[in-house]
Amino acid sequence: MSQKSKVLIVGCGAVGTMCAFTVQKSGTATVTAILRSNFDAVNAQGFYIDSIDHGTISNWKPHSIVRNIEDAVQHGPFDFVLVAMKNLPDVYSIPDIIRPVVTPIVTSIVLVQNGIAIEQPFLDAFPKNTLLSGVAMIGCELNGRDVLHNDPDILYIAPFLNPQLPEADQHDACRKFAGMYESGGAKCPVVEDIVWSRWRKLVWNASFNTVCALTNLDSGRVQDAGCVDTLIRPAMAEIVAIAKAANYTLPPDILDQMVAFTPKEVYAKPSMQVDAIRGRPMEIEVILGNPLRTAEELGVEAPTLSILYKLLKARQWAFRNLQG
Repeated sequence: MSQKSKVLIVGCGAVGTMCAFTVQKSGTATVTAILRSNFDAVNAQGFYIDSIDHGTISNWKPHSIVRNIEDAVQHGPFDFVLVAMKNLPDVYSIPDIIRPVVTPIVTSIVLVQNGIAIEQPFLDAFPKNTLLSGVAMIGCELNGRDVLHNDPDILYIAPFLNPQLPEADQHDACRKFAGMYESGGAKCPVVEDIVWSRWRKLVWNASFNTVCALTNLDSGRVQDAGCVDTLIRPAMAEIVAIAKAANYTLPPDILDQMVAFTPKEVYAKPSMQVDAIRGRPMEIEVILGNPLRTAEELGVEAPTLSILYKLLKARQWAFRNLQG
């Protein structure tokens, strides 16, 4: 029997918790998860998971739960460190945070995060480690220890190639992780170009996610209010134009796909809206800032995205200033 992989989950929100559950369910890994605000509740009772993929699971726990990176070190060295925490480069450095649990050569870093142009800081910080970039298409919510997983889990993944390591080894690590994830009951397609997948998801994130955060209308009511034609589709079209200028051509019907992907009757609150309601930092830079910087470099006009970016920055400044 082959030895189980050691996997650490950094960022055990809704998505991170479902990643932890899926990896552990595979039976091919031991899972350590870092929990913060819900540590005591999960330690006492475990998670309650209501999942479209896995059914209802009561009192589930990762093999080990810890409060911080320093406590996680004792459970390593890790074969995979999966990062699912909020992508906030304007607030903290994730490479600095995870450095104590990344063992050169041994550890593959798996990014399950939003945004575009997020990988290079990890290659710079960890030149002797494999980097796997993942785009999660999943719907889930976490409230304390309760997880509602209501949209199937598909994790598109590929190596973000490190020129200092053998390419074959990086592809092997990717296939190993994808196999483990699929053995846990979710889908994990290995794709040739993960950056294309990131641009595709950004069409939704840079429009619905941002407009819902600014208007405080959920994904259904923002459509009822007439924002699709005035804000959402224009923002989507600008992302498509920036991607094309960067040599990533998205399907011609991508705008219709993304609107259809968001049925009004679901009335879901996207992650950025939830963060705004709770007065927490939003993923403004990786969802809007990075594509806008790309647009500027390539000479692409993006007036709608620019206004959304400036308004969200102002809103974030307001609640962070009030919090001191």
